[in-house]
Amino acid sequence: MLGKFFDKILDEDEEEVERESKRAGEQEKKKFNWKDLIVPLIVFFLALLPRLYFLYTHDPQNPGYDWYGDVYHHWQIAYLSKTVGFQHGFLRLWDLKGMEYFWGLLHPLASISLFTITGSIDIVLIRLLSIVPSALLVAFVYLLVKRDFNTPAAWASALFLAFFPVILFSDTLGMPEPLGLALLLGGILAWPRYGWLTGFFWGLAAMERAEYWLFTAVLIFAALWDKGKKITSGSKAGLFCSWLVVIVFYMKYLATWTGNYIYPIYWNFLASVIGQWFKKEKVAYLPYEYYEEVKIAGAFVFIFAVLVVLWLLRQRKRYYLWFLLGFLNLGLVGFMFSFAAYSRGYLDRFLVDRLFAWPYGFLGIILSIFLFYVLPKKFKLWHKLKMGWLVWLVVLAASMLFWKPINYYFTLAQQPWPRATELAKTTAQFWDKKGRIAVPENRPDYVYALVRYQGVIGEKIVGEMFDAFYYLEDEPFTNWEENWLKVKEWLENEDVSLFVVPKWRADYMDMLRRQPRDFKILEGKTLEKASDPIMVQPAWRE
Repeated sequence: MLGKFFDKILDEDEEEVERESKRAGEQEKKKFNWKDLIVPLIVFFLALLPRLYFLYTHDPQNPGYDWYGDVYHHWQIAYLSKTVGFQHGFLRLWDLKGMEYFWGLLHPLASISLFTITGSIDIVLIRLLSIVPSALLVAFVYLLVKRDFNTPAAWASALFLAFFPVILFSDTLGMPEPLGLALLLGGILAWPRYGWLTGFFWGLAAMERAEYWLFTAVLIFAALWDKGKKITSGSKAGLFCSWLVVIVFYMKYLATWTGNYIYPIYWNFLASVIGQWFKKEKVAYLPYEYYEEVKIAGAFVFIFAVLVVLWLLRQRKRYYLWFLLGFLNLGLVGFMFSFAAYSRGYLDRFLVDRLFAWPYGFLGIILSIFLFYVLPKKFKLWHKLKMGWLVWLVVLAASMLFWKPINYYFTLAQQPWPRATELAKTTAQFWDKKGRIAVPENRPDYVYALVRYQGVIGEKIVGEMFDAFYYLEDEPFTNWEENWLKVKEWLENEDVSLFVVPKWRADYMDMLRRQPRDFKILEGKTLEKASDPIMVQPAWRE
């Protein structure tokens, strides 16, 4: 029944499918012509320019800590891996919070490559690593929609992705999703003519985010079981072997450094689905009056997406691979908000968050296909009056209302940055430049300011998360005389000459009160009046 519904909506029939298949075959046989790149390049720059404009009309150094602090965190992992981690072993990632393997290997490697090529460690490079692939993704969408539907629908889809506020904004910040999605769509575009390239791209995408492992697994299954005339056994072999090489390398790499072959999937499942990282209350941040509605809507989206995915796998229409990607993503979002613990720890601004960027984009593509492919075929007057563009412009114009909440939340998110730069400046003034600085593990923006503006190199930074207290099994102050020696030994072994103590660390604050002769407060006369965090020097370093 669902299949008949989609066939009717898209006006599919056997003769048309045959014509489209023949046309696609003729296009594949046609020799490459550089002129064929002109229009995709135009689309690429149409998407690139507004993203660059947004980047440089706002502070490029400040992607927003409270909302997008992960951007600073991604920078931190890449920088510390380059300066510290790689010295400890082959592609050994490094972090101050133990999350270096949580996201994936590809993004830090790409970031490190940019650091090495440019000789800079500026966070703008991380943001460009999101902006450029996102513009490339728009060009890929144009090519896919044009290939499988028509040119007007392709232009409408591309322009929607280029200017829709949530997509445009999210793409400028420096998160890893655009790079992964560009690889997924690039692989789909290369299939089946370049099966080995498709497998390679999908393998790299799996190294970008945990959920892309699942997406590529479904795409691989769909491609290998496709019995289309144009798909040869050689294409399938190239696809599977190239993907397998990348995945086996990555799994062996993860097992070497984490002891877990599927570490990102394992911890994303525990954190986001089971909810180990979220509060146990029913509602944490999401307003209570909307909580149940969000769960019901998420369940509906999930069930609908699963049904469409099953239909796509069964029918294998010419557009089925990238439709699969779109509905898999919609299904994942629906699942996370309805059946997983994710909504307990999520924020009230989720409708303008990056997780909705690709779902919004995919729905915009579906709308464009409906307006410029389906309706013109059914109603000639619709085509003559250019009604598709009229409706499309109204929808895009209405979407500009998203800028109001985006700007509101983004302004709030940018406020901690000046304080981080001020704290970094104060830290540098007290540091003796001989020893190392112990810093809080939860402020990568502060670490970035230390490195970027105060010249503190990675080897001189120690994270406080994995300190001596971390390894004490019992309450640390029940046997303080013995435990203090362990803490002091940690400070000495790490060569800490400046101890940046955040007031939220109750154990540190208690330690300073118990050991007043072992620490010199460099800022403020007393613990109560000292700034937050407190600059402390171990007494034996004087």
